[in-house]
Amino acid sequence: MSRVESFLSKTGSNIQSKVDLTKGTLAWSIRAIKKAKEDPTFINATIGSAKNDDGSLMVLPTLNKIMADKLSGDKLFGYANVRGIISFIDAWKEETISSYPLELQEKARKMSSTPVPVSGGLTGGLFIVGAAFFDKETPLISPRARWGNIDNVYYKHLGVPEITFTMFDDAGSVSWEGVKESLDLAVDKYEKIGLMLNFPNNPMGYAPNQKEINELIKIIKNLSTPTILLLDDAYEGYVYEEEGLNHSLFPHVLGVNENVLSIKVDGPSKKYFAYGSRLGVITLEKIKADKEFDAREFLAKAARSVSSSAPRGIQEGLGFILSNEELKKQIRQEKQEAITILKERFLTFKNELKKYQSDKITPVNSNAGFFGFFILHGLNAPEMGDKLMKKGLGTVPFYNERTGLNGIRVAFCSVSKERIPEMVKTIYETAASMK
Repeated sequence: MSRVESFLSKTGSNIQSKVDLTKGTLAWSIRAIKKAKEDPTFINATIGSAKNDDGSLMVLPTLNKIMADKLSGDKLFGYANVRGIISFIDAWKEETISSYPLELQEKARKMSSTPVPVSGGLTGGLFIVGAAFFDKETPLISPRARWGNIDNVYYKHLGVPEITFTMFDDAGSVSWEGVKESLDLAVDKYEKIGLMLNFPNNPMGYAPNQKEINELIKIIKNLSTPTILLLDDAYEGYVYEEEGLNHSLFPHVLGVNENVLSIKVDGPSKKYFAYGSRLGVITLEKIKADKEFDAREFLAKAARSVSSSAPRGIQEGLGFILSNEELKKQIRQEKQEAITILKERFLTFKNELKKYQSDKITPVNSNAGFFGFFILHGLNAPEMGDKLMKKGLGTVPFYNERTGLNGIRVAFCSVSKERIPEMVKTIYETAASMK
């Protein structure tokens, strides 16, 4: 044992040996930012922050103005109640529910807890859910194609058992057979399990249609083992084709199986283009016939024991806006204008894909989110990422030798519509040049 290891806990040793900041989205983004500073023609399609055509961060004017002009010092810098600012949590819950189909809204009001804001953004929410509901003996079943920080939080930091499923086949199409097979495997081995779903999916940029949702719900209905259904809703609502689910899966799964507890984790990072606010929000499905369990109080205890109270300023700002009908109307309009820009980029991206054929790369049939994804055949994702970087395009390789994930993610959200044809052309030309 080294001297350092003699000081570290088992969790600390896990973090030291398994969490690698030299790889993943942030590492590739840092490289791309450096390249972009050196070369003004460089295309940075790495990180999932929506950008204006001039490269500046896409910000909603109403939120920007309220944060700058209307909040006094204490509302910006003072501590927030660990249970959340009342104006914010009430407005957040109602605004979220109003995005659901009318026939699901009343069910959602009755069956979802009062949300609790937490520090650290959506990542903080995922960590608190992991600490509060997952033991070392509780596996998290997650898609092979997933955001890398799921691995960091659950498998590497918290050390929960890893089970994966393949949601997209090599042709880029969706199938739930992998979910069913992994669930069947887990329920025979564990007393409690977790299932993580993320729509629109990061990195694949896909939101399921109603038929696919119905098939998934049938699988969930048949679970007889206590199951934590974890919904990562970071990119909720960014759907550009009519058939895709343009809101959370949460109201669809509420009450479908008493053995399943659904947990929704979201936040203003993507929903209101407030990336650096670092505010996450956790909402639980109400547990039937358990009057002693106060979900809001429980989540507040969990949050308090991890990072104390969540940032106050963004809660005050959004609470002020969403509680005012005129301001709420304004910010909804601004958000829709931003979505229209992202949709134009998405459609340009999809149209450009039609111009190319390759036996080395297959684009996923995406319809949503901030990203496009290419499944690689016979090529190595990090090697291709390096070659693309040298050719003036920053992307994020997703490569996991253990699970077989091997592909390239591009963030069209941060690339102007005019430069997307060049981005797609570079990808196909680079793939063609590789052996």
